[in-house]
Amino acid sequence: IEKQMRNSISPMRPGEWNEDKKQAMILYRYFFDDYLSMKIKNNLLSKGKPYIDMNIEITELDSTFEFFVDYAHLTVAGNKYVSEKIGSYLLSKFKKDSTR
Repeated sequence: IEKQMRNSISPMRPGEWNEDKKQAMILYRYFFDDYLSMKIKNNLLSKGKPYIDMNIEITELDSTFEFFVDYAHLTVAGNKYVSEKIGSYLLSKFKKDSTR
């Protein structure tokens, strides 16, 4: 899927990256962060499914928190943070459901 997204956004191949790499990476990030994640969110919410936008959640972290190892993979601390956010969400859902 990542290759299909990349190819649809930019015809550049990794071996061809040069000064335009920064521009391509900005396009990829915009596509996922601002376009694709909103489409996924709207699709899930329209079906009554939960959605947690980690891009919004990580804005509360200070600039010294190391969240990513590279462009997409999380550090141990990043994984812990995400699991805590998901756990908090699930606990809040269970509490709501148990009061019904």
